[in-house]
Amino acid sequence: MKLDFYVVSLDIFKRLHMLLQEARRIKPKSKIIHVVGFFAALERLDAVVFTAGVGENSWLIREKALDGLERLGIHLDRERNRTAVGGGMERLITTADSPVKAFVIPTNEELVFIEDVAAILDGSYTDHMKFPYSFARPDFACH
Repeated sequence: MKLDFYVVSLDIFKRLHMLLQEARRIKPKSKIIHVVGFFAALERLDAVVFTAGVGENSWLIREKALDGLERLGIHLDRERNRTAVGGGMERLITTADSPVKAFVIPTNEELVFIEDVAAILDGSYTDHMKFPYSFARPDFACH
C-alpha cells in the first residue's frame, strides 16, 4: 500500500487553527467545512492521525474531532477509541470497514529533538526523512 504524507507548515497550521477557533465561535459545526477544505485540497484522504498529549490520551477530544465526518468515510469505533488511551502502542480507532482510517500513534518529540541536536553537533545529521532515528530501529522500546 502506498501512503502519501502531506506536511502543513507550522505557520499555515497556526493560521488554520485560528480560523477554526473563530469559525467554531460563530458556528460550532463549522469544523466540517475546514475538514472538507483539507479533503478537497488533498484530493484523497487515507488516514487521520492523533498524536501527542491530547491526541494520545483524550478519547473524548478524538470523538468530538471526528463527530460528523462519517460522510467523508471516517467511521469511528467508539469502543476502540475509548480504550486507545495510553499504553504506548499504535491503535486503529475506526471500524474495520471505514474507508478512511483513524489512528492513535504515540510520539516522543523530545527524543527526536535530542537526536537531531546531537547529530547536528557531531556533524552526522542528514535529511530528516533518511536520518537513522532510534525509534525506527526494530529493537526500539517505547517507555
